[in-house]
Amino acid sequence: MADRVHRTPAEPLLAPVQFRMLCDRVRDYCGLDFGTELQLRIERQIAERIERLGGSSVSSYLYELREGSEGRRELDSLVDALTANETFFFREAEPLRVLVEEVVPRCLRSGEGRPVRVWSAGCSSGEEPYTIAMLALEAGIRLGTELEIFASDVAPSALTRARRGVYSTSSLRLTPPAIRERYFEERDGRFRVREALHEHVEFIASNLMDPTRIDWLGPMDLIVCRNVLADFDGAARDRVLEGFYARLRPGGHLLPAREEAWEVSTTDFEPVRIADAPAYRRPAVDSARSGSWHRPADRAEPAGPRSADRH
Repeated sequence: MADRVHRTPAEPLLAPVQFRMLCDRVRDYCGLDFGTELQLRIERQIAERIERLGGSSVSSYLYELREGSEGRRELDSLVDALTANETFFFREAEPLRVLVEEVVPRCLRSGEGRPVRVWSAGCSSGEEPYTIAMLALEAGIRLGTELEIFASDVAPSALTRARRGVYSTSSLRLTPPAIRERYFEERDGRFRVREALHEHVEFIASNLMDPTRIDWLGPMDLIVCRNVLADFDGAARDRVLEGFYARLRPGGHLLPAREEAWEVSTTDFEPVRIADAPAYRRPAVDSARSGSWHRPADRAEPAGPRSADRH
């Protein structure tokens, strides 16, 4: 393969075969599926990564992505750069509000005194799980004893921001003033999540394609995974959904984004609604394959839009 770091402005950085190799490596690693429409963005990130690492060859960089723990760390950094997207507090909040005010109390009544466990999968910089925590406190639900909140993302920098819990005014643009006053401390134009909230959200690094990374979490009652599933190709998405199905207790709920409803419409999940949003439930009694998830072979997967917006 030619070295295209030193190229003319009109020449693409990645040859077609190199671009396919890179996309295949990323997809195999974490399931994310990048199309040719994102090639320019990907090339900019590749050029920055090569320069930062002091390299000079695209071919050598692609080779490094295949090598052991060092390759996995660089893949984490590359995926981090490629999946950085903006989110904000109280985004599409109504389904989360109903989840907290109606579904969580129902789980508490049937949970034999244990706390309800919710997982925000693909949490980005943390606005979604903190929103869930604020809604819970506003509803009189005790964090830690009645509700446990876990949040994960594959991007290291996103998790760093989430754990730091410091946000710009833009992140709070839909946050009601009274809520902002109760749960944030303002300093120099930035807003820090108050400790009473911060200490009750546990952030973990998780590659959704590697279920062993979250095995220790144990069973969940609720999984919120919005604006994530559309970034996976069909096989990877099936694998992620299988992991969600296995992670949920019987009767547990999965809440995707509205536009991702088609992604799980042909699985063993039962379709339900939370507020005006589609949601899915693992049957209280599994009968299809003794509790295992599967996509029925006699139903074709419907086509649907891809989303470049990761929550």
